[in-house]
Amino acid sequence: MEKIENRLLQFEPIELDDEADLDTEQADQLLTLFTRLAKGQWKTRQKADHAAQKVTDYLDEHSDRVTELKEERADLEDRQEQHQRVLLELMDLFAQLDETARRSDSEPFQSAATTIHERLESITAKIGLERIPAQGESPDSLYHHVVDTTDASAAVEANTIVEVVRHGYLLRGDVLRKADVIVAK
Repeated sequence: MEKIENRLLQFEPIELDDEADLDTEQADQLLTLFTRLAKGQWKTRQKADHAAQKVTDYLDEHSDRVTELKEERADLEDRQEQHQRVLLELMDLFAQLDETARRSDSEPFQSAATTIHERLESITAKIGLERIPAQGESPDSLYHHVVDTTDASAAVEANTIVEVVRHGYLLRGDVLRKADVIVAK
């Protein structure tokens, strides 16, 4: 109570004329009102401080877990990126196998490569990996990276992909790698 009254002392006193009628009942009511306001303000401040301390304590308690979760997420993203790189390397390796089989005169080798290619397409479809269509398509900057151009011939219309230098892939609908292509101009 003493603190509250000390707070009220900071207000300037009202100087009354000798002729002014001093109503002590009104003055007591004002003092009571100011005292209640000061008590309410003090209680509100105490509650706000208590709530702030609870929030701080909660955050302190859980900050280690939040940090741990952020580290786990970063680790998962790193592993996902590594898996995607390995997946692309495997797909490039199988593309080289297909190319080698096409150039080979060995029918058993060509047949084995075709079987492997079909099996690979089946497996990759299960995980949502698909090759970006390119040959004969119009180039799309979302899916194709034009590495070179060539003159259009009578058989090929202008602004068409005539050769795929490196295949591009989608993983569950997202571009994993754009296809490197050559376009007829």
